[in-house]
Amino acid sequence: MTRTLSPRFFFTAALSTSLLAAACGGDDHSTAKFTGADDAHLDRALTAMSGGDLGSVFLVGAFVAGTTQPGCPSFAYANNVTTVTGGGCVNEDGVKLEGKFVITNMQGLFQEVPEYDATKPSVVEAQDWKATAPDGTYEGIDGTVTMTPSASGGVITGAVEARIDGIDTHTDAGWSCDATDLCSYAEDSWMDVDGLGAATLSGQFRFDDPRTGSIVATGAEILTLDVAASTEDCRAYRIGTGAVQMRCEPTDGNAKRAGQDNVWLRQLGK
Repeated sequence: MTRTLSPRFFFTAALSTSLLAAACGGDDHSTAKFTGADDAHLDRALTAMSGGDLGSVFLVGAFVAGTTQPGCPSFAYANNVTTVTGGGCVNEDGVKLEGKFVITNMQGLFQEVPEYDATKPSVVEAQDWKATAPDGTYEGIDGTVTMTPSASGGVITGAVEARIDGIDTHTDAGWSCDATDLCSYAEDSWMDVDGLGAATLSGQFRFDDPRTGSIVATGAEILTLDVAASTEDCRAYRIGTGAVQMRCEPTDGNAKRAGQDNVWLRQLGK
């Protein structure tokens, strides 16, 4: 799907066999039930519905574009393409890294990319990226996020499969944003959280101040993220017509830049 949006959304919004089958072949995006969900599943749903998984992939590209650096993982830049390679290496924390991130035509936040062309698409691909801890648990992501320039900011195509905290999630979402960063989800946006089910995504919202609007995940039940009532550290939500509740996460003062909220950047040492 393709929709116009502001790039700033990505920087703000910070697989099981059955889920993969649903993502590839299933058409029923109205199965999700949120009542009784544990904190881990609820957090994954709130992150996915706010575009967090797509945003985390895009943010990796912005952080590492133009980088050349040996090590685990290794970074290489050539011909306007940055490649991050795990290759089965083991980093200093004992985590085995596999797969790749491939970033094409993206202007880096911290590295100059002389060949970057603002008139052409920027593409970030997670190619079977997997990080396996010494205890055998793993996190992984696979998918592509593309931004094509337009007069109002960019046209986005995004679909990713992510496994975080043992929970598999598929997101296929698009939205359009105006000059004030007020965004609206496309009608065909949806997510599928393993253990909860699938839901369509809708709503109008702004994550930058003044925070505005809400995002609605409609499955067998409805989960609403109240963007206007949320803060940088806490997300306001309600299930159905229930009372608004808050989910707040402590921040790590020792975390590196935006990596504190991005599992993939932490794995890359950023």
